[in-house]
Amino acid sequence: MEAKTVGKPAPGRETIQWVLDAIKASPQLHHQDQWEQPTECGTAMCVAGWAAFAHSDVLDAHIRTTFGFGDTGGWVSDVKKAEFRWHSIPKVARQVMELGFEDSNYLFYDCNNEEAIAALEVLAAGGTVDWPHIFGGEVPQ
Repeated sequence: MEAKTVGKPAPGRETIQWVLDAIKASPQLHHQDQWEQPTECGTAMCVAGWAAFAHSDVLDAHIRTTFGFGDTGGWVSDVKKAEFRWHSIPKVARQVMELGFEDSNYLFYDCNNEEAIAALEVLAAGGTVDWPHIFGGEVPQ
């Protein structure tokens, strides 16, 4: 994806808006069921994947400090690196989007593409997400 913004967005609402803009600019690269998935037209990502992509330095630092490799010269297989990345993306996304536990869980694990966009629009405007409304009734358990 070619981002139309220059530089890294600030944490919080600016990152949320950046993710929303990126998804709207390239909807074919938004798939809520994948953190990151290479496709013919680029890498499709969920909301958390987009946020971690925007803050790749934070993601890389989290992986190094949490799993203890990188700058220390330790060797890790590509499979292990992918697994570490998979575990780190939602944690980093929650941090850089400045989301609470409930919002991040619903947004990252329970929303389909349309629900995620609706929630991002509320969050980008500084609002509180009405999850029953987003999900059309009851929230997932």
